[in-house]
This record gives sequence, C-alpha cells and structure tokens, in this order.
Amino acid sequence: MAKNASITENSESPAIENKVLSLTEPLVVTPLATNNKKNAAEYNVKNSVKSSVSNVAAPVQEQIPASPKVTYYDNKSDALAALMRYTTPQSLPIKSGAQQACDRLRLLLFRCETVNEPNWQAFKKYNRPAIITLREYSRLSHVVVVGIVDDSVLVIADDPNQGQQQGQQKEALVFTRLAINDLEKQWAGEATFIWQAPLGFERYIFKNSNGVLIDWLAKAFAIIDKKNEVLAKGQYNRLLEKRIRLFQKKYDLNEDGKAGMETLLKLNEVLGIAMTLDGGVVVSADKSAAVNADKSTAAYDKTVGQLQ
Repeated sequence: MAKNASITENSESPAIENKVLSLTEPLVVTPLATNNKKNAAEYNVKNSVKSSVSNVAAPVQEQIPASPKVTYYDNKSDALAALMRYTTPQSLPIKSGAQQACDRLRLLLFRCETVNEPNWQAFKKYNRPAIITLREYSRLSHVVVVGIVDDSVLVIADDPNQGQQQGQQKEALVFTRLAINDLEKQWAGEATFIWQAPLGFERYIFKNSNGVLIDWLAKAFAIIDKKNEVLAKGQYNRLLEKRIRLFQKKYDLNEDGKAGMETLLKLNEVLGIAMTLDGGVVVSADKSAAVNADKSTAAYDKTVGQLQ
C-alpha cells in the first residue's frame, strides 16, 4: 500500500525525383524512288546528317514536385477526422458527424474541447494541435494546425504528388506552412482540440472530488516528483492542494488549488503524454514513432500505464 507523502518541491522533468529521358528518334521518311543518282546522293547526305543529330540524347528533364497546398475544410467533420488521425493512438471512422465522433473518443479517455478566443496569440496557451475556424467574408472554413515554425504555423495539406512515387502511401499526412499573419486576418474565434482527461473528469479536481480522480492526480504528481508515495488516496487533502498550487505557480497558471482543464493540459505535457504545438511528444496514429520527443513511445506507454 502506498503511504501518504510529504511535499517536496521538485522541478518537473518534461517528458518525452523522377528523371524523364526523351529519346524520341526523328521520323525519317525514305523516298519511294529517286529520279537519278545525284538526287539519291543528296538524299543520303541529308539523311546521314539527320541520323547523326538523332543520335544525340535529348537533355534530361527533371520533374520538380509540386508544393503541398493548405487544406481548407468546408466540413468540420472532415477536419476532425484529420485531427483525430494525427493526435489519437487509433483512428475512429466518422460516420455520423463530429459530435458523435467526439463522444466515441471518450471511450479512449480523449475528448474534444471547443474554445473561443479573440486571436491566435490567446489560443496558444492551450498548446495543442487544433482545428482553427477561419472566416473570409461570409464563408467559413477550417484548417488543422499541428505546430509552430518561426512566424508560421504548420498545417495539414493536400499533396499533389501523393501516389506518384512507387511505394508511397497514398493516405500519408503531409504538411505545409501558413503565415501566422494570414491566420490572424481570417481568425473567426473558434478552435477545437483533442486532449486526454482522466476518467470521470468534468470541470475541476478539487475539494469536492474523490475516488479515481484524486488517485489519478496523486499518481501524476508522484511520477513527476519521482516518489513512491502519493500525497492522497481517494480524498482531496491539504497536501494535494498545496502541490497543485506549487505546480500552477511554476507554470503561470491561475493559482487556485483546483486542477481544471488548463492545469491538466500542462500536467499532461510535463508527464510526456501530450502532443503539443511547440514540439512536445508526437505519437503517430499507429504509435510506431515519436517525433521531436524527449520520451520514446515506450516511455509514453509506461507513463499512461502508471496512471491507470
């Protein structure tokens, strides 16, 4: 049985061309008949010149791949399908719309979160790949943003070269850049992202919470602090509240002692079980690789297992 632990303020350890050769020979038509030897000789000379020219290989033409273009989704369900494919360990087919897909995600302890923010800078605090709704005049569309690169965001794109090269997976995701200035100009206010929440979480984990939510939170801090003992078991207490406040203070969160969504988002980042915009853990749809991660997929699986 794990014993209740005293608090020590440890620093969190962040987790984890095809070449086309044109060799077409010039078409040489042999006269059916020549009127005399002179004409025949002239023909032979001309034909030999043509033949020598035809033996010179045409210059090599290199096909330059077309650049991927930003995918603007008219239907949010299509955007959600792309986001789910990028962010969740397994893809779920979307047959009945976005809300039904989000309900099914809860079975995997993932959930869709839609927020309204005045601009991109305000949204960045969530630090998650997201569907961003854009407005151009009266038309709405959606892009799927998965990262930040300098003064641009990285978005899912259409690849005009997909399937042209032998062995290439036709359905592989490709990405391109979209200038943040352009994103801001068309910002419509709504963004939807996917994140992992503990079982039973609604709005906060605080003094009225108990059971598995408290156990999950206590285990999370034990992993971060590298402790074998937990601060609480089944019941919220002052030790756990103090640890939440220390965590919130360190990461410039609202220091209220309640573990709400923003606190849990940051907690997941520190645990290494979150995919982030700024280069955190990126686990592929089949969990075969971790990209730009401090932790491997095995470490990701281990941490998730410890929290269950």
